Amino acid sequence: MADRTTVSVLGAGLIAEAVAAGAGVTPRVAGPDERLPAGPVVVTADGWVPLVTDELRRRASGPVLPVRAELDRLVIGPWEVAGERGCARCAERRRGLANPTQRGESEVRNRHAARLAEPSPLLTREAATVAAALVADDLRAHAEGRVPRSRAAIVEVDLRELTVTVHRMLPYPRCEVCGPEWVDEPDHALADRRVIPTHRPGSPRGRDLVAELDALVDTYVDPRTGIVRKLADHTLGGQIVTVAELAGSVGERNGYGRAPQRRASRTTALLEALERFSAVPGDRRSVTVGSYHDLADRALDPRTLGLHPAEAYAEPDVVFEPFDPDRAYRWTWGWSFLRQSPLLVPETLAYYGNYPHGPDGHGFVYEISNGCALGSSLEEAVLYGTLEVAERDAFLLAWYARLPLPEMDLGTLDVEAALQVASLRAETGYRIRLFDMTAEQGIPAVWALATAPAGSAGAALVCTAGAHVSGERATRAALAELGGTLIGAVRQSADPDVLARAARMVDDPSAVREMEDHQVLYYDPRAASRLSFLTGRTPTRGIGAVGVDTGDFAHDDIGALTRAVVDRYVRLGMDVVVFDQTPEELRHTGLHAAKVLVPGTLSMTFGHRYRRTDLPRLREARRRWGLTDKLLADADINPHPHPFP
Repeated sequence: MADRTTVSVLGAGLIAEAVAAGAGVTPRVAGPDERLPAGPVVVTADGWVPLVTDELRRRASGPVLPVRAELDRLVIGPWEVAGERGCARCAERRRGLANPTQRGESEVRNRHAARLAEPSPLLTREAATVAAALVADDLRAHAEGRVPRSRAAIVEVDLRELTVTVHRMLPYPRCEVCGPEWVDEPDHALADRRVIPTHRPGSPRGRDLVAELDALVDTYVDPRTGIVRKLADHTLGGQIVTVAELAGSVGERNGYGRAPQRRASRTTALLEALERFSAVPGDRRSVTVGSYHDLADRALDPRTLGLHPAEAYAEPDVVFEPFDPDRAYRWTWGWSFLRQSPLLVPETLAYYGNYPHGPDGHGFVYEISNGCALGSSLEEAVLYGTLEVAERDAFLLAWYARLPLPEMDLGTLDVEAALQVASLRAETGYRIRLFDMTAEQGIPAVWALATAPAGSAGAALVCTAGAHVSGERATRAALAELGGTLIGAVRQSADPDVLARAARMVDDPSAVREMEDHQVLYYDPRAASRLSFLTGRTPTRGIGAVGVDTGDFAHDDIGALTRAVVDRYVRLGMDVVVFDQTPEELRHTGLHAAKVLVPGTLSMTFGHRYRRTDLPRLREARRRWGLTDKLLADADINPHPHPFP
C-alpha cells in the first residue's frame, strides 16, 4: 500500500519553512540522485522557477505538489500523481492558453529568468503561512483517502490581499508527460441505430443543457485555466447577449448567445464556444497521408464540395494552393451515410480555418465552421450540423442562381414568431419579410430580410437564415438570428466610416475580405437592387407549407430524427459525410461535436474571392425550379458578394 503519511518538503526559503512546519518535517534540498520516500513530495520555491521536472518525477514514487511564488501571486498545484492525467505540464499549458498576454509574458520570463527566480518581493511570512495551511489541508485529505483540493486544479494566493482562489483544470490531451496517444482509425459508431430519447416530448434535443449550465461553467469556464476565459453579458434590443471568450490561439472565435433569459443566452454562448474549440485540430493524430488518386476507393473527392476560383489561388497573400489529386495530403476518418462505411476526409475539410493540413503545410480551401455542431450525443451533433448545411446551401443556391423564392404570409406565423416580428418592427422600424428557400431535399429553410424604412440613413438591409425540422422552427431560427444582427447593424451603420466602407465595397467586390464585410456591404442602399429577384413578389405561402412533407421528422428519438433528416439527402443519391470532432475535453460532460459535409452542396464562404461555386447542382438550380430548360452559365451566376452575415 502506498505511504500516505510520510511527507518530504523540498526547497529553501519562507514557503519551504512554513510548509515543513505545518507538516512537522524539516525542509531540505535533495541530491540529484537521491531516491525520495514513498509519500507525498512538496517541492517549493520563493521565486518563479520550474519545479516539477522530469528528473524529479523519476525520483518521486509518491504524489508531487509544487508550490511557488510568481511575482504577485503564490501558486499551489496541481497535485500530480504518476500514471494519472492532469499534471504540472498540463497546468502550464492550460494557464498559457487562458492568458491573453502569454506571448509577452513568456518573452519577459525568458529575458529575466534569473531575476524572476529570486524571492518575490511581495512574498511575506503571512502569505507563506496561508500557503502552508492550504498544503496541510491537501496532505490531510490525501492521508484520509480524500481528493486533495489541488488535484486537477491550481490554488492561487494573492500576495497583496491574501485572498485564495481555486482554478479547476482539465487534463491537456496533447501533454508530453501524461497525454494519451489518440490514433485516428475507422469508426463505426454511426452504423448503430441507437434510440436516444429527447429530454421532453416534441423537443429536438436530447438533454436540457440550460438546466446543466452551472455544471458546464464549473467544467469549462475559468479565467486562469479554462477552455473559456469568461462569460460576459450585455443587453441589446431587449435581449441578453452573451460573449463566451474562448482561450488559446483561437480566442478570436468567441461564442455568442442571444435570448430573453440570461441562462439561455449564456448556455448558447458557451456551447458555441465549445463547438468552435472542437473544430480545430485536437487530440486525434491523423496517420493517413497520400494522394486522392491513391486513396480514391475509400476517400472523399474534395472537388465535390467546391473549390475556390483559379484566380484566388494566384493572389500573393492567399496561402492555399489548388487541389491536386496526385499530391499527398493528410486525411482523417469520417463516416459515409451513403456508403454506410468509414470514409477518409482531407484534414483541411474536417477542421475549421486556415491550418497546415498537408505534409508540406498547405491546404487547398479556406474552410470555416460550415456544418459544425455540438450535441449531447454524436447523432444530435450530426442532426444540427446537417441542418446548418441545409440552411447555408439553400441560401447560397437562392443567391447565386437568383431564385425567385416564395414570400411567406406573416399573417400565418405562430405566436412566438409573430411576437419576434412585432418586437423587431417596434425596436427598429424596419420592414421584416420572410421567404421559403427550402431546397429539393425538403428540409424547411427560411430567409429573413429586414429593409430600412424610407428616408433612413442606416443599414439598407440585413439578411439571416434558418433551417430546422419544421417550418415553424426554421422561421423562429431565422428571426432569432435577425434580432441581434439587425439591431447591431442599425447601431453600427450610424458610424459614417462604416457607411463609407460599405460604399467602397459596393464599387469593389474584391474589398469584401472578412465575414463582417458581407453584411456591411448591404448597408449601402445602392446594393439593395441586387435582391430584386427576391423582393418583387407578393406573399404566396403560409408557414405551414414551408418544407416538404415533414411528417417523418416527428420523433421523440434523436437517433431516428437524425436518420430521417440525413435520409432526405441519401434518397436523392447525395452522401452525408460526418467527421467526429469530439475532443477529450467534451467527453467529461458527455458532449459531442461533429463536422457534416454533403458533397454537391454549396459551402458558406467569407471573403468574396473564396466563393466556391463550381458545382453542377448550382448549374441545375434554375432548371430544377422549372424556370428554364438550360443550365446556368458562368455569366449567369450572381457575381455579387452574398449578404449572409
